[in-house]
Amino acid sequence: MALQKTIKVSGNASLFGDGFNIHSIQLEKQIDSYIKVSNVNGNKNNIQFNVSYFNDDVEIGIKTFNFTPTLDGDNFIKQAYLHLKTLPEFAGATDC
Repeated sequence: MALQKTIKVSGNASLFGDGFNIHSIQLEKQIDSYIKVSNVNGNKNNIQFNVSYFNDDVEIGIKTFNFTPTLDGDNFIKQAYLHLKTLPEFAGATDC
């Protein structure tokens, strides 16, 4: 199980060459990402898990999330994906 979503990535860059410097260029790009839950840890009160973001099979980032599990519900990995879908950051993400 995983999620797919187009995300915006941004950052600053500096360019050097041919005797000139250009500093603090803001770069932004929309990329298709594959989102995978990993490193699930916790107990009956709290589950902490990492989410890895991939583009073209290259990991581009990791974030950590938490949720309170339902003990008589789905396994904790599936619950992690269900939790992500409740967050505004993952609105529009599709299963893949």
